[in-house]
Amino acid sequence: MRSTRLVSPDELQAILLSETEHALIDVREIDPFSQNHLLFAVPLPLGRLELLVTDLLPRRSVPIIVCEDSGSGLGQRAITRLGQLGYSNVSILDGGIEAWAKAGFETYSGINVPSKAFGEFVEHEEGTPSLSADELQRLIAEGSDLVVLDSRPFGEFNWASIPGGLCCPGAELVYRASAAVPSSKTRVIVNCAGRTRSIIGAQSLINAGLPNEIYALRNGIMGWRLSGYEPANGAQNWAPAPTERDKLDAKNSVTQVAARFDVQSISTHGLSQWQQERDSNSLFILDVRTIEEFDLNHLEDAVHAPGGQVVQATDEYIGVRNARIVLVDNDATRATMTASWLTQMGHPNIRILAMDDNPDLATVSGARTKPVVGLNNDRLTMIAPAVAEALIDEGALVLDMSLSPTYREGHIAEAWFVLRSQLQQSLASIEASTPDFNTVPALILTSEEGSLAALALSELRALTDKPIYTLDGGNAAWQRSGLQLTNTNPKYGAEPIDIWRIPFIADKDKGETVDDAMRAYLDWEVDLMDQLERDATIRFQPFPKAEHL
Repeated sequence: MRSTRLVSPDELQAILLSETEHALIDVREIDPFSQNHLLFAVPLPLGRLELLVTDLLPRRSVPIIVCEDSGSGLGQRAITRLGQLGYSNVSILDGGIEAWAKAGFETYSGINVPSKAFGEFVEHEEGTPSLSADELQRLIAEGSDLVVLDSRPFGEFNWASIPGGLCCPGAELVYRASAAVPSSKTRVIVNCAGRTRSIIGAQSLINAGLPNEIYALRNGIMGWRLSGYEPANGAQNWAPAPTERDKLDAKNSVTQVAARFDVQSISTHGLSQWQQERDSNSLFILDVRTIEEFDLNHLEDAVHAPGGQVVQATDEYIGVRNARIVLVDNDATRATMTASWLTQMGHPNIRILAMDDNPDLATVSGARTKPVVGLNNDRLTMIAPAVAEALIDEGALVLDMSLSPTYREGHIAEAWFVLRSQLQQSLASIEASTPDFNTVPALILTSEEGSLAALALSELRALTDKPIYTLDGGNAAWQRSGLQLTNTNPKYGAEPIDIWRIPFIADKDKGETVDDAMRAYLDWEVDLMDQLERDATIRFQPFPKAEHL
């Protein structure tokens, strides 16, 4: 058996600063990842690797460096699994994250940190104007001519927003500005939950030459609440869709953005050439429009990646540094704005493709099915919901591998939450908590749609002699068959470390309030600039100010 290649911290730093393609992945669960990781490490948890890897690492021969906690064993398990999936150039950070820190290099807490650190960098470089919650409330009370544009996706906006605000996610800001802003004298305030999308959103409108006074709402919804004002809940007001005239205005306004940030386009012939070269160059085709537009028609191999979220959470869409990236849009407005930000973040090979300029471009419609690799589809172990229900009545135990929030929202009665990356520990915990475990006739594995359960089947077989079945179609099939899920009596065979604890949720065990959590989060965002100044792997690029062009 060939030994695993080790990469030292110094070697890794040189790779991160190089112009060659590479992928730095962290295979731990999201909670430990969020506590301490390398800045440009992409989270790819071992337990859900096959569900994420194709989109994040599209080229099987790309050089991959794996990060882990030293001694956890997760890294070697990930290398073995990646090899089974056809990834041929995988190495591991020698000594893990601890060795990186010991060598004097920076580590970070939080998630989507490159994007959030970039937001602080932009504010520092551009001097993006902002106003406080108190200042905004005063303007609202005075009846000032203003519009509040919330740059988050609708779900976040609907949960909590500035009263009277309009939902206008990231890349939609410049696209919808003419329709959403009544006149050139109207003040425009852009907000998000915290800081990043407020800053990037406001600066997007400034870069595009909107003539209005434009501000980021300092500290976003968190700052609003910490100042004593109640966010609205359940708001559903979108910024108006642009008219054809508005679209033309938006397209003209991004011309200066394209010139300033050297945004380049690609033809259908050029895209076809890049597609043919996928074995030697990683290629990401990201459709930055709304999900409704994407489902209506999109390139067959495009991934839906709304522009604002690509900038806000780049590591959730692009797993390879220095890869080729094609951003797809109807008329290139949203793609140009997204490309301008990714270029400043240090992505060198970006092109935009405008579908309206290519009327003969072949497209498909409908929702995209996310690829899952490594499934053996062992039909002999798959059972229908009705069969599973009968087995449960006879005493079979259900092990649920859904994400922990999904499990809490709804699971099969008496099902145990388990983590695939900690399957052995999960099974031991269940056995210890089940007095009559020896008489349990069978185990039934399930997950959201069943794929993850099927992937874990052979791993669980290696841990027990009990008969094991997978629920065909997972919990979704259970519900489609008319059976119920419950949110009562959750049972945990593993600690739910598969998600990040958002700053809106206080740690009551530490006596923390929600306000405490928000302040700590905002302080963390601001302090990222200090870390950036110490980090030699940063490749954020300042560009000439617009007025100098």
